[in-house]
Amino acid sequence: MKAVMLIPGPDGGRIEVQDAPQPTPGPRDVLIKVKATAINRGEVAGRRGLKTGDPVISGIELAGEVAGVGAGLDGGATDFKVGDRV
Repeated sequence: MKAVMLIPGPDGGRIEVQDAPQPTPGPRDVLIKVKATAINRGEVAGRRGLKTGDPVISGIELAGEVAGVGAGLDGGATDFKVGDRV
């Protein structure tokens, strides 16, 4: 999968699109195939303060489609299924 990565660095870091491993949804997780995303102001502001550490996947604002669901999401108000638009 492709991921927008916030790469820390002494100069404020940088933003890159990189290949990342496809996650597997854990219990009560929903895997979303992202159709559109944005890097919000908070992510950019937070990136400026990062000096060291691992890259972080960006994209807390998104629209997409449920691609997988973990155990524990069947029934009730948390009933997501593959194909649901979110």
